[in-house]
Amino acid sequence: MNTGKLFAGVYVDADLTPRVVNALRQRSYEAYSALEDGLDTATDEEILVRATALNMVVLTNNDRDFTYLAQQWMKSGRSHAGILISEQYRNRQFGEFLRRLLRFLDTVSADEMQDCVRYLSEFR
Repeated sequence: MNTGKLFAGVYVDADLTPRVVNALRQRSYEAYSALEDGLDTATDEEILVRATALNMVVLTNNDRDFTYLAQQWMKSGRSHAGILISEQYRNRQFGEFLRRLLRFLDTVSADEMQDCVRYLSEFR
């Protein structure tokens, strides 16, 4: 699906702090969270389904489960807007985390993320 969007919208998994969404919105990026959506206790599959419905990349630190889901979706021919895996970080590391996330958003288009799993650690 060619969306023509330069920047990917980001759907933040409930495992990550709401600060992420606020920081992205302050910089005029499209961001939404599972917490805002009332999906704080949702399954990973439900998170991916919702992000897909919104055509947003899931941002999560749950590598194992979301990588598995991406493989299962690919095998069954299902499409998603992408999954971005972050390592876990402490509050004092938030600035570095945000810098990498902004580099990702400024480097990778929504179309390039389609059906992909990428790692935030790639954007040092």
